[in-house]
Amino acid sequence: MSQAMVTVNRICFLFCLLIIGLVIIQAVLFIRNALMFNKKHRVLSEDEVRSVMKIGCVSAIAPACSIIVVALGLVSLIGPVLSFMRVGVIGSAAYETQMAEIAASTLGVTLGTEGITESTLTLCLFTMTLGSAPFLINTLITVKPMDDAMVKAAKSSRSFLPAFSLAAMMALLVYLGANNASKSSPNLVGFAASALCTFALTKYVKKSGKKSLGNFTMSIAMLAGMICATVVYYAGL
Repeated sequence: MSQAMVTVNRICFLFCLLIIGLVIIQAVLFIRNALMFNKKHRVLSEDEVRSVMKIGCVSAIAPACSIIVVALGLVSLIGPVLSFMRVGVIGSAAYETQMAEIAASTLGVTLGTEGITESTLTLCLFTMTLGSAPFLINTLITVKPMDDAMVKAAKSSRSFLPAFSLAAMMALLVYLGANNASKSSPNLVGFAASALCTFALTKYVKKSGKKSLGNFTMSIAMLAGMICATVVYYAGL
């Protein structure tokens, strides 16, 4: 790690603690408000709440593994503190790496080399921050109208919103899956393995009646896809 990287990471250490602290506080407040709302309106039973919490924790394992792998590469480019600060807020190490590389390339510098200076890393940090700003602004603008639309749809006996939401989600998943699967053989194998694993587990859960296994379907499918894609990649197929 270059001296410039060490200097910038030391300066940003306190800011990293503040930002990650805010993220943790937001997560705690969100969970607390959700539990209080459920306690007041009885939307879910206590068993369902425990099941949802368990599903959420387990489902986060596989995506977290892929993020950690990419984040390790980002550490070598901009340092551990900046990587932890950015990935801890946005969660997309690949996007943050792309933004940092674009910022460095505008100055004619390659990340991870000795030509990195404090000014270059500062530009990378600003680029990564401003690059994620549209997502946050979009959330502020669209969440309230979408919430109002959901409330109106719940009051109406006939509403296209549930069907529209399902169609949009399916279209997004198919588009992202097909787009990534077409890029390379490991991606295609990983996509196919995850799809087959999901199909097989869903059928098995329906036949066996083991609903608890169904809670882990997504995590198992993700891990199966990652393992198969890794095997194909290192096999050179």
